[in-house]
Amino acid sequence: MGAGVSIYEGIDKVRHPHVLTDPMINYIVLGLAMIFEAVAWWIAFKEFNKRRGPVPFFRAVRISKDPTVFTVLFEDSAAMLGLIVAFIGILLGRSSGPAHSGRRGVNPDRSHPGWNCSTAGL
Repeated sequence: MGAGVSIYEGIDKVRHPHVLTDPMINYIVLGLAMIFEAVAWWIAFKEFNKRRGPVPFFRAVRISKDPTVFTVLFEDSAAMLGLIVAFIGILLGRSSGPAHSGRRGVNPDRSHPGWNCSTAGL
């Protein structure tokens, strides 16, 4: 159910974008999430290193009979990458202006300062 709501919200935001006015709360939430994920990643990394011993990293993953620790490590790594992508996306969205600038056939948001058909490429 949650995935369906996320997909719906994502499509709705692409079809009807709104101007991001103050991204500070987004940066705070992403920063906190990054801290929590980093702590979980560090704990999983230390445990994985303890279990693998002198065996090389990827070889230890291949020969392991218990995938729990490296699965958590890889999942936390993917989560950290996702948070970095989200942070960069917000940063670029904030610095580059409206999401649809320069695309033809898009109805620009008239409430954005300096936004008109000539800046949208229409």
